[in-house]
Amino acid sequence: MMLPSSLPMIRLFSQAASRQEQSGRVMLAFLGGYGVMWAAVGAAAFAADVAIHRAGNAMPSLGGHPWVVPATALVFAGAFQFTGLKDKCLEQCRHPGPFLMRHYRRGVRGGFDLGRRHGLFCIGCCWALMALMLAVGVASLVWMGALGVAMYYERVGRHGRALTPVLGVALIAWGIVVAAHPAWLPGILGGVAS
Repeated sequence: MMLPSSLPMIRLFSQAASRQEQSGRVMLAFLGGYGVMWAAVGAAAFAADVAIHRAGNAMPSLGGHPWVVPATALVFAGAFQFTGLKDKCLEQCRHPGPFLMRHYRRGVRGGFDLGRRHGLFCIGCCWALMALMLAVGVASLVWMGALGVAMYYERVGRHGRALTPVLGVALIAWGIVVAAHPAWLPGILGGVAS
């Protein structure tokens, strides 16, 4: 889901790395640094998902109200759209040229560090939207597509800056609707019904 929105940075780094010795290894190190960051997030997300499911099993009241987790995740992801962290990270991702000029270092180690740093900013701006996948079901291609398009446009779209608060308001409103009327969106929320 993150690869399309990272293509501008990957292309820029590829051009810069092509002028180095061992340019293929440098490029692989960059992609490896990026991948390591997302692998760490994947492991943390898996652990969080397991903990949420265990809590749901241990708390019958939560198990009897399966819409609570998706509604909470929607509101939380919407609220995150308005944070300074989101803005700071998106600013770095929206302008890959200045980011590359500021943090570029030659060699395999420099490539890995830049990939890791770029991955960290990608995580910073998109983690809350990615967390929605845990709440609504990771097997939903519709959700993956919709969230992928939103994250891509936020980062590289002409009006991406304007989308961020609109998406925040929409997610918060949607979370409130799901909490108030859980049967209203059963198919979209992974089959949740009241």
